[in-house]
Amino acid sequence: PARVARPGEPMLGKTAIAALIIVLVVLLACACCVAVLLWYRLAVMKRAHSAGVAKWPPSEVAASPERSIGAAPPRSTMTVPPGEAPGPPPETTILMGPPPPPPTATEISCPEWWTAKPPVDSSELVSVTSSIRKAVQDLMNTTWKDVVTRDRFRQLGARATVSKFEVVQVNRNENPKQWQEYVTKRCSVSSHLTDEHVLRGVLTERAGPELGAPEPGANEFLLWHGTKPSACASICSQDFLLRLSGSHRGVLYGHGLYFAESVSKADEYADDDKEGAYKGLYAMLLCRVALGR
Repeated sequence: PARVARPGEPMLGKTAIAALIIVLVVLLACACCVAVLLWYRLAVMKRAHSAGVAKWPPSEVAASPERSIGAAPPRSTMTVPPGEAPGPPPETTILMGPPPPPPTATEISCPEWWTAKPPVDSSELVSVTSSIRKAVQDLMNTTWKDVVTRDRFRQLGARATVSKFEVVQVNRNENPKQWQEYVTKRCSVSSHLTDEHVLRGVLTERAGPELGAPEPGANEFLLWHGTKPSACASICSQDFLLRLSGSHRGVLYGHGLYFAESVSKADEYADDDKEGAYKGLYAMLLCRVALGR
């Protein structure tokens, strides 16, 4: 039978409803607090990610106690406090801030393998030793590909079947101004690379130490550039001119500077001077190139 409340007796039904409303309000407030905390944590993680996540350094760079000009900046490792779950290995994933500014010209010194080391406002083509000339000859021999392509035969004609070069003269371009500009750009390139971008298997990585070891961390390699003797002198003193790209053999991939790991490919773009001291001699530049990604 239904129970009827007596006069002055509290209404249990209304009390239960009021208690339920209070409980719902409390639960809603807790949910809002949890949502705010999650939002704050995600915002902190997003800011940390925007600061930069890099995989660095390669083992050979990390082992070096000093860093030469143009190398990638050293990265600090992370430690895990006691009681917390370990994070990613510190040598593969680290949070870092923005890269340091590139070195200034006064901080960049000439390479140790230079001998003349002229003043900044001048340059000099230095005749190299017989050991360096032999190292260039060896690099030519090891990067030659004995393949006669259609383009090679069309451009070179009878010279397309040549299977060996003889190095008769090597000069090293010692130009401090160009070197400072190059090292500054190389430093900027290396700050954007991680160990997953390292290039391997490039033919010219067999170059001997006499030619100057490439800088780790920037994908720097010695690459060939075919040209002619008179153009070599201009490039060494004034640098490459992008507006002249393609004026000799065309621009297959657009205007830019073209280099090759194979000396036989660069030979397709080499030529001789028709008169003068270098008549009948073909020219090749062995350039230090930071490939980046």
